[in-house]
Formats: sequence, structure tokens, C-alpha cells
Amino acid sequence: MISYLEHCIRFDRTPEFVVADDSRSSATRESYRQMLRSLKACYGMNITYAGLEEKSAFIKRLSNKGSIPEEVVSWACLGDKRYGVVTIGANRNALLLHTVGERTFSSDDDIICHVAASPEMEEGLAISSKGSPLAIRFYPDRESALSSVQFSEQDILALHEQWLGQDPKEGGARYAGDSQISTEKADPACLQKLATQSGKVILTVNGSVGDCGWSAEDELFFLTLRGKNFERITSSEQAYRSALTSREVVQVVSQTTITEQAKPFFGMCIGLDNRELLPPFPPVGRGEDAIFGEMLTLCFLNTYTVHLPWTLVHSPLQVRSYTPSPILHTGFPGWILACIGLFEPKFVSSPADRLYKLGQFVEEIGCLPKASFTEFAHQLLWEGRGVFVARLEERLSGDQENLPAFWRRDVEKFFKKMHQSALLPIEQLFQVNPDLIQHASVQFGQLLKWWPQIVEAARQLRAEGFRLAQPI
Repeated sequence: MISYLEHCIRFDRTPEFVVADDSRSSATRESYRQMLRSLKACYGMNITYAGLEEKSAFIKRLSNKGSIPEEVVSWACLGDKRYGVVTIGANRNALLLHTVGERTFSSDDDIICHVAASPEMEEGLAISSKGSPLAIRFYPDRESALSSVQFSEQDILALHEQWLGQDPKEGGARYAGDSQISTEKADPACLQKLATQSGKVILTVNGSVGDCGWSAEDELFFLTLRGKNFERITSSEQAYRSALTSREVVQVVSQTTITEQAKPFFGMCIGLDNRELLPPFPPVGRGEDAIFGEMLTLCFLNTYTVHLPWTLVHSPLQVRSYTPSPILHTGFPGWILACIGLFEPKFVSSPADRLYKLGQFVEEIGCLPKASFTEFAHQLLWEGRGVFVARLEERLSGDQENLPAFWRRDVEKFFKKMHQSALLPIEQLFQVNPDLIQHASVQFGQLLKWWPQIVEAARQLRAEGFRLAQPI
């Protein structure tokens, strides 16, 4: 049984180290408790733990408090192992409910707190509204990646805390003078909004060195790289092939960067302002952080993400590798992202109302008759892939880039795979049974509709002294 631990440190009031565990094994949970007792005795800090027993008790109490269907709360905090063993999003939701009303720093259990600056650290502040601001450098092995950065003594929590909850204008005031603020990657609408409207930084992200953390099946990422990231990975065919196998990277911004979009982002180590409503994470499947970022961007207006030019080490115990499949599978996270891409909030302005409307939209898709759902899913998946192919074809036919022959050959192989997969039945296009995908769409839609009430009930329980995670 694979168990995923998510860690969280509360900034406000008395610091607290919170651990959420999704293990179904009582022996595994007890071994974790023993480990945490040893850590508490060693370091003398407050540690709380949320395993199956703690979550189950809280689910019942929260359901009764808010008159919320228990199955909705259970799915939010426990997920469903029928979709596979990955329920990282459920752990993240448990942490959100435990820390409601506070600012927190959250990390995966395979993050090592060795802090290093970006290899190309720059002073000043950048504002970006055009894609991911991350600079990615690829290395053949872990040793090479670690030796490329300079480790130093830094308070990583303070680096996040100085931005979380602030209006970006206030945070940016410390960079007085135009020469310290770069706007090259910001469009005029973003700059005008920053200058004329109040906003809040509710997500902070630092970079990582070590295993990239990307999906082991995601070959599409390498075909989307642009600019300096593309130049680095295609500097030679040897460098390119190495990047496609090693997974060892340094991915971090070169200077503190404000962006109005929380996509794409990797949630291995993040700061969250959880004092007001945030969206939930999808409880099942990988890529839960990407969906969270998509909803944050779509449903929470005038909110910002700050990327920090500092890295932590991502060092999974198991050796990971890319495992390309002859078929382009779509999992539940990819499916939900495709559905969210169709959603138009229109004139709905409040985050709670937008989440409700989005939930209603996703639930209606899941409630389609089976034949209609199959037809809709086929069309949606292939329309999205068609757009991706069209962009690649346009790039291949352009004359503004020097595209290496080895990269062009891989794009052509990808096109061939797309054509071979085009006529496959829906059962072979999804990673799990389409019935499960359809059912999960209904569950996720219901979770979005109920989430504001779930958060409010957790807030009320906290005021009464009831918390999800319990002291070790």
C-alpha cells in the first residue's frame, strides 16, 4: 500500500507542523505516529496528525455541523481508492480544512529543506502574464543538478510569509524605481489592473532542484517549451535525449515574479493564504495542483501568485522515470482540466458563486446519459488535442525559430501517435474505466458546489475548539 504524506506549517499564532496521511493500513499509520512522536521529542515543536481515524471523525462532525451530505465531505478528505492509490488532493483538502483562517506553507513529504538561490538570481521584481515564468535547466543526474546551485542558510517560511496576504502593490513598493521592476512579460491589461485595483497574493511558490515532479507519462510537456527553456533543452541532441530520461532539473524563476495566473504551477512546496475561501483540490489522481491553479485563476478575481527565486530539494525515495505509452491516455485530472476549459463564468463575480456554477457545469457533464457522455468525451478530448496539433504544425511551418531536426522528428512521431489513437474507443482513451470518470465528474461537481459551506462549517468547528488533525 502506497501512502502519501502532505506537510503543512502554520504561520499564524503558535507555529504548528501538520501531517495529513492517506494510508489505509493501520500499521503504517501507527508507524507514522511513532515517527512524529520522536520528532516532537527531538525538536520540541507542536505536531498534529490527520490519519484515517482523525479524518473519519471530523467528516461526521463537519457533515452534521453544516448539514452537508457526508459522502461529499468524505470524498473531499479521503478520495476513493477505486480511481487508483493516488489521493494526494484529499490530503491537501484535509490540510485546507484544518488550517482554515490561517496562512500556511505546505510541502510534499519528499521535499528536503535545503535552500538554494536561483542559478541566475537577479535583484528586482518581475511582472508576468504570459505563460509560466519558470526557467528550467536540465541535468543528466541528481549530483549535477545539486552542484549547479549554491545552498545557503535562509528562512524559507519568512520568504513566503513576506508576500502572503499582501496587496501586490504594497509588496512591490520595496522595489522602488522603474529600473527594479521588469514588465517585459506583462500585457497592458495586467499592468492596469495591478495599478488601479486592489488585489491579494494568495499563493506563493518556490522552485525546486532534483526530480522534476512532472507526470511520468507526460511527453507533451517537452513539445511545448519555448524561449530559453527550449534553447537549453535543444542545445544538442545529447542534451535533449538526456532531458527526456533523467528527470533531474532546476526549475525556478530568476527573480521574484508576480503573476495573475496560477497556471501552470507545481504544488510540491507552496504558501497559501487560507484566511478566506480557496478552491478545493480534486481528491483523486495526479495533477491536482494544476486543477487547483486553474480554478484559482478562473474563479478568484484580483488574486495573484508570487514565484520566489529560491529552491528546495525534491528527492523522492523511489527512482522515477518517464514511461511513454503508445496510446495518449487521459486521466481524471486531464479530463477535468478539459471540462474547466469550456466553462464561462460570465457575470458571476464572487468566488463562491463561481465555484458553484463551475460545479454545476461539471456535474451536468457527469450526469449525461452514457452514450451522450461517450460522444461528448470523444469530441472534447480530440478537439483539445487538435488545437495542440495545430499549434505545433504552425510552429513547424514558421521561419522565426531554428528548430533542430531531432526535435522535428519527435513532433512527427507525436503526430503519428495522435493519428493512430484517433479512432480508438473511449475505454482506451481514459486511464481508468469511463464509468469511473463519469461518476467522479459528478462527485467533483458536487464538491465544488458544497465547498464554501464545507469551509464555513470547518471555520465554525474551529471556533468551537474542534480540529481535524490531532496533537501527537
